[in-house]
Amino acid sequence: MVSQQQPQFSHYIFNQFAFNPAVAGSKACLDATLGYRNQWVGFEGAPKTAFGGVHTVFKKNKLGLENKHAFGVYIESDRYGPFSRAKFKLAYAYHFPLNRDILMSMGLFVGIEQLSFRSGEVTLINFNDDAIGQAANAIIVPELTPGIFLQSEKWFGGLSIHQTTTSQLKAVGTSESKLVRHGMLTGGTTFKREKWSFIPSALIKIAPSVPTAVDINIMADYKKTFAFGLTYRNTDAVVALVRFRALDYFTVGYAFDYTLSQIQAGASNSHEIMLSINPCGNKKGTRYACPTFY
Repeated sequence: MVSQQQPQFSHYIFNQFAFNPAVAGSKACLDATLGYRNQWVGFEGAPKTAFGGVHTVFKKNKLGLENKHAFGVYIESDRYGPFSRAKFKLAYAYHFPLNRDILMSMGLFVGIEQLSFRSGEVTLINFNDDAIGQAANAIIVPELTPGIFLQSEKWFGGLSIHQTTTSQLKAVGTSESKLVRHGMLTGGTTFKREKWSFIPSALIKIAPSVPTAVDINIMADYKKTFAFGLTYRNTDAVVALVRFRALDYFTVGYAFDYTLSQIQAGASNSHEIMLSINPCGNKKGTRYACPTFY
């Protein structure tokens, strides 16, 4: 059986560092993010994901102000049914201008992932089931995720490939399983009307032998202090999002997923909350500033 192996986030447009290491250092100064997602509330064993990341520029190249090195740290805890996954990743990114309007960055996540299985939470019909008896309590595998990111004042786009090591697993069952590669492609643009900006974007998630998941989003932003929008996810839900700045350096976001799939019969909807801390406040940064970075 094949399934999606990466957690899902509704705030992807404001949390791109979670899945693309090339985003590290893209803001004018240090950026830290914390978040929690409770998916399919009321569904037994439904995913619950906590995450956090911080990234910043640590060296600018003498070749130019926009040639710079950046690093970051990302952690994630994902629990679903009797399984749980914990990730710790270090990020490096190098930024350089392609021309006067476009900045490109290339990055890499390097880290480890622990996958755990709690056999005591499984209800058995056959208590001598070899698939459970031979299961490992925990497995640690390497994590390598390359990514690229392009940004300008008017548009952005990125690509990252997850689980490139395709590590073999034997957490449950008598035959080996493995992690498969997941591709994540994102992009968007902005249209400005006086004090408002309108930002349409999309996130495409590709994995072998499963339907391609597409999130299509439109956000309305007022003076980079308050934003709201809607997302349609072709495999699951319609999402309402809101995000606002508080006390200059803090930004709070909330997403409500209204489930459309058949899971709705056994579960309620999903909730996601996120807090960002950015000492730059409402400063723009550089002429390449991505329309979603504030």
